[in-house]
Amino acid sequence: MFYILAGLSIALVIGLNMMFNFSVDTLLNLGRCFATIMLPSVIYSFACRLLPKKWFTTKNFVFKSMNFEKKFFEQINVKKWKSKIPVWGQLSNFDNSRNDPEKELQSLQYFVKESCYAESIHLIAFLTAYISLLFIPKNLFLNMGLPIAVLYSIFHLPSFFIQRYTRPRIERYMKKVERDVAKQKLSQGEQKQTAQVDELTNQAKTI
Repeated sequence: MFYILAGLSIALVIGLNMMFNFSVDTLLNLGRCFATIMLPSVIYSFACRLLPKKWFTTKNFVFKSMNFEKKFFEQINVKKWKSKIPVWGQLSNFDNSRNDPEKELQSLQYFVKESCYAESIHLIAFLTAYISLLFIPKNLFLNMGLPIAVLYSIFHLPSFFIQRYTRPRIERYMKKVERDVAKQKLSQGEQKQTAQVDELTNQAKTI
């Protein structure tokens, strides 16, 4: 519903401009404004993969959860509507293998990493939407540039909030899975050691 409203709002901006000033120039100016505002974040969504991977971890303060966030996300009721927002990119391929703790841990680690990438993309999109207004001609600022920038930035906010809301919960669950993996490895080690002792005992009996 949110994205439908956002789409309708963008269509309204285009429609009003075309209604009051229908011309090829208006279409070209709209295209120019959209490209100027959206292009930086589109480029970043690909370029971020070339940046150092260590930047996109929860060790980076940018991706650490703040104390006030929990209460804020409760107030805007993220838990209720987050499942209605589509997930794109690498996060859409997330596979949680609950039957195998080790594979599940790998999946969770992958999710956390991709969540950092996704959050940075939405944040950059939000910020560059307004920075790009510096490159919009003055005569297009109010009727095209500003409305498009506001709508484009708002468009990215829900996904940004979802990453900030979900990742700390995944990290807490990940700690539990890490303990399960440690227990599993310990159990496997004990079983292997028992098997070796049994084998040596059987060999001793045959001597």
